[in-house]
Amino acid sequence: MELELLMLMNNNRMILCGDDSGEVDETNAILQALYKRMNEVIQEVCVRMRMEGSRVINADAISDRIMM
Repeated sequence: MELELLMLMNNNRMILCGDDSGEVDETNAILQALYKRMNEVIQEVCVRMRMEGSRVINADAISDRIMM
């Protein structure tokens, strides 16, 4: 649930940080903080899944499954 909220906040921030040509200013501090927290959440899920014996070890696959 936190990851979904972070993704929505990230999408909104990318719209605000974008210019007319569609390029996003990724040096924005809030945008960087959102990226950092999303990565932390995905890493926490990865660790929990490994501890429970899951065979999924790819963080991208886990993120995709969460956001289905």
